[in-house]
Amino acid sequence: MHRGSKKLFNMTRVALFALGLVCFSNIGYALAAEHRANPSLNGKPNILVIMVDDFGFDDLAINNGNTQIATPNMDQLAHDGVRFTRHYASAVCSPARAAFLTGLHPERVGFLPNGRGISPELITLPERLQENGYTTWHIGKWHIGDLERTAWPDHQGFDHWFGFLNQWQLAGEHVDGKLQLSRPTYVNPWLRGDMEPGRTFTGHLENILTDKAIDVLSGLHAGQAPWFLNLWFYAPHNPVQPASEFAAKYPDTPPVGTRRSSINWIPILDELSLIWRTLVHWKTLLSSS
Repeated sequence: MHRGSKKLFNMTRVALFALGLVCFSNIGYALAAEHRANPSLNGKPNILVIMVDDFGFDDLAINNGNTQIATPNMDQLAHDGVRFTRHYASAVCSPARAAFLTGLHPERVGFLPNGRGISPELITLPERLQENGYTTWHIGKWHIGDLERTAWPDHQGFDHWFGFLNQWQLAGEHVDGKLQLSRPTYVNPWLRGDMEPGRTFTGHLENILTDKAIDVLSGLHAGQAPWFLNLWFYAPHNPVQPASEFAAKYPDTPPVGTRRSSINWIPILDELSLIWRTLVHWKTLLSSS
């Protein structure tokens, strides 16, 4: 996936952190890292954090030996990287996210779910990275406050962001010009960002977020600064709406049952592998240059 000159591949450290965020369940982590020295970045690694929503530790074959639903890409990431299998985290969505960005117990930062968000007085992970010369991006679900403008990603340490502030805005329903909260959807989602006004995008949410992440990564590699990309998917959170190309792989799956939620996880595997292949491709080109 060559998108420009060799300057595009001015990267010598890439750290990929694949985190499974689970609402009302446990949290599972997989981590993979590639390192290569580069004095121009002062030894600072590029960082990609991938977070998935409502995913259980026991949903991966590498953890439970289940062979009914293939997860080869995640299995390979875990096999090649470092797995953290003993940990404690909030079992609810927003508090776990707030804890990740602040390094504090969620109760200390005002969570359970809190529409007002993280206090501007608290220092977040991306803010610390900005202080150290990083370019910071957030893509995907936020859900750490949207009522106060200071709670949005670009006021919490991210130079840029794209996605949705909470899942009840995905349908994009407006009344008298005001965005309404309604049932979430993966199909033709309403998304926005600091550089993009809100609009309905055609396609499946997770595919749209993945394409955006790859485009952003291409631009980040064209620069000289180390980068932090925070990619938070919505899948496999309800509603169960897998992309058609993945649902077709399991035509006999009943509309209700535990396997149905597993289908919704399948697109994430492909997205993770797509981004991972992009990073590996860049590293290969850099090594041969």
